[in-house]
Amino acid sequence: GHRIQESQAFESVKRHRLPNQDGVYQLPLVVLLTEFARPSVSRGPTVLEWYEVLTLFHEMGHAMHSMLGRTEYQNVSGTRCATDFVELPSILMEHFLNSPTVLSLFDADSTTTLRATGNNHADPCHSIDTYSQILLAAVDQRYHSPSVLDPSFDSTAELANLHNTRGLMP
Repeated sequence: GHRIQESQAFESVKRHRLPNQDGVYQLPLVVLLTEFARPSVSRGPTVLEWYEVLTLFHEMGHAMHSMLGRTEYQNVSGTRCATDFVELPSILMEHFLNSPTVLSLFDADSTTTLRATGNNHADPCHSIDTYSQILLAAVDQRYHSPSVLDPSFDSTAELANLHNTRGLMP
């Protein structure tokens, strides 16, 4: 009896009814845990490296995906979806960050030329990353082709073959 009352009390706080709709949704609990350097008197404020800011925005995309979902059970929704969709909000946040308009918001006192020029950060691996995505698309095409119906189909061998025939480094 007492445990049921505790459970119902918890449910009444964590689950909410949407106005004008059937059903309830659970408020998600989202945490971004980072390992950024702490500010100090001797070093001053923490200044993040570009990759740290990019990672922060990427992970915030995952957090927003979970926070914006209106599902009955948060732990089986949000970032727990089809793997090819789960990265979409995060990639959009990365593109959002690369916008000169967005970057200029971080220069509130206009002390740098960033406001006028935007981000000129050149990622030396951008082309390799793009090529890797193309290779993964080719793998996806193979894995969803009629060839998988053959009992001798070997997904590992297919991946290795693509890397050996179309990869940057066999």
